[in-house]
Amino acid sequence: MDNGNSHPAPGPCTDDRIKLNVGGKLFETTLSTIQAGGPDSLLAALSNRSTDDPNPVFIDRDPEIFSVILSLLRSNGLPSTARRFSKQELADEALYYGIESQLKSAMSPPPFSGIDASIVTTVQPAYDGCPSAIATGDDGSVWIAHGGQLSSYDWNLSHSGTIRTHLEDITSICRVYPDIAAVGSESSAGLYFYDFSGVRNLGSIHWTDPNDPRIFKARVTAIADSPSSVFASFDCPHRENCILLIDKSTLKIVSEQAGSRGARRRT
Repeated sequence: MDNGNSHPAPGPCTDDRIKLNVGGKLFETTLSTIQAGGPDSLLAALSNRSTDDPNPVFIDRDPEIFSVILSLLRSNGLPSTARRFSKQELADEALYYGIESQLKSAMSPPPFSGIDASIVTTVQPAYDGCPSAIATGDDGSVWIAHGGQLSSYDWNLSHSGTIRTHLEDITSICRVYPDIAAVGSESSAGLYFYDFSGVRNLGSIHWTDPNDPRIFKARVTAIADSPSSVFASFDCPHRENCILLIDKSTLKIVSEQAGSRGARRRT
């Protein structure tokens, strides 16, 4: 019989409080806060823990950085104490807790304004340090061509890898897939595809025409892409030029777009 003093069955509730022992330091917060990291985060998984267990959940991580993480979940912003840690330290912890997207959003600069622009940071490749071309990703990462090398930097602008190409210098680069770059040089013929994950050359494309001897040593001057194609602008020593349409899935030439071949020689 209900006497008016009944209590709900134990279980997770957004108003319940939870204690966390992070690296020996005790934290107390609400389940709604730790659930703010999303259903796939480590902290959200703790919200399924029975509230009958009086012992704090132990997490063997840095408690000082965790206080920044907790503040981020509460307010969607970083506290002033975050300046005590490097961007990489914060990124590593956010990755561990599964809230990298929240940190990325909090650390992102405001929308670009041409009349109010300022330097966010400076990226300096370790070798052959004069950048000649760049390509950016939707996730905020950037690839930088310097000399005959390609260096990759993640959304946090931390160096994640460098590969050496066979080219002496790279003047055009396009991000064809998340791990595949199309590169060209105004001093060497051909368009080349490199795989960052496998650190290998996937193949090359050359503009040739056996019926026209003027089409030789065609160099790439620009590269662009669409969801299904790559567009490469080629230029020959005698100024013949064209744009080749290349299928992304096969890395094969589909067609030759409008260009200029000049007047054919008389025979």
